[in-house]
Amino acid sequence: MKISRRKAVKLFSGFVPMFYAGSALSQESIPASISESKLNIVSAQERGRVKITDVKVMRIRMRNTYTLIKVETDAGIYGIGEARPDITGLGAKDVVMNGFRQMLIGQDPFDIDRLTTQMMWRVSYMGGNHGIALHAVTGVETALWDLTGKLLGMPVRKS
Repeated sequence: MKISRRKAVKLFSGFVPMFYAGSALSQESIPASISESKLNIVSAQERGRVKITDVKVMRIRMRNTYTLIKVETDAGIYGIGEARPDITGLGAKDVVMNGFRQMLIGQDPFDIDRLTTQMMWRVSYMGGNHGIALHAVTGVETALWDLTGKLLGMPVRKS
């Protein structure tokens, strides 16, 4: 049985709330002083209008080197994703900056399935189903999910 990434995220997102049961993390915990405009809620009509304007990569060295990917939009909202750490972090950075960046700029960030498929096809000659290429794809995909959650003003598990 084949399942799309979106369905898988929705299916497994049900497990996350049980870790937060009884915590203050709920819609009711948002102060009334925060207006909807500050929550970055995008209406259904605006969904197709938001475009990706830039993709940036940052390496953070701690015990390992972590690669963070930032996807920015013309709405001023950004999403952050993490590529799995490798020794230097340069492999995922190179794949994102040289292989994905130009492809992603100008695209609709809500079209995650299509963009992820395009990225996988682009790196398939590099062994796209494993290794640094896959780390780069999943880092960008995570950033896109984070971005769409912020644009919709809801948790990623509901977007």
